[in-house]
Amino acid sequence: SKYLEVYKRVNNHFVETSFTKKCASKLSRLGMIVLIGEQGSGKTSTAVHIMNSSSYLKWSKHKITSFSELLVLEFKDKTLIYMDNAFDGFMYHQELYKWWQSLCYFYFQIFTQRNNIRLLITAKPNQIEKACSFVKADVRFMSETCFVRVDSFPLSEKEKLNILESQIKLASELKNIETFIVTEKMKDKIKGKTCSIGFPLCAHLSVSY
Repeated sequence: SKYLEVYKRVNNHFVETSFTKKCASKLSRLGMIVLIGEQGSGKTSTAVHIMNSSSYLKWSKHKITSFSELLVLEFKDKTLIYMDNAFDGFMYHQELYKWWQSLCYFYFQIFTQRNNIRLLITAKPNQIEKACSFVKADVRFMSETCFVRVDSFPLSEKEKLNILESQIKLASELKNIETFIVTEKMKDKIKGKTCSIGFPLCAHLSVSY
């Protein structure tokens, strides 16, 4: 609850995209998804938006950071489990095995036996690829099922413009930065805009600093 409260105002300005809709649909259908994208691509904000949606309004929600937490949860009520930036940073091989074994146990012994559990994971491409390679996971199967990659749903010009305008409003609220109108010149720049980070973060930095 505290985690979602931190994102409350940000979520109020969240812009739904084709990626968002795909993630929400696949989570509802499969019960488990892994959102994969580079820094600033909107993985976390998408996950937060889904957790705050009416579909999961009355669900219990747990944000986990360790494999031990996953194994001690009780599932008396409808439960949505969230893990942000899975396998991010340096991780000992032993820890990685424990994570993977815990996820496998959870999936086969708990998740597949119930219909009241949802598992929502975000991960950076390099981290998930290293982890899958190390434990020899079937990446092709997972890509066809639970993986949802941000780059498979490139933002349209309209979505980019909506994101930029929402960030302008958010900056005005949070930092008292004077609002401004997006000019035709700015729209032209957006069309061919490329950067080393995801567009949502790029838009945020552009209007906030």
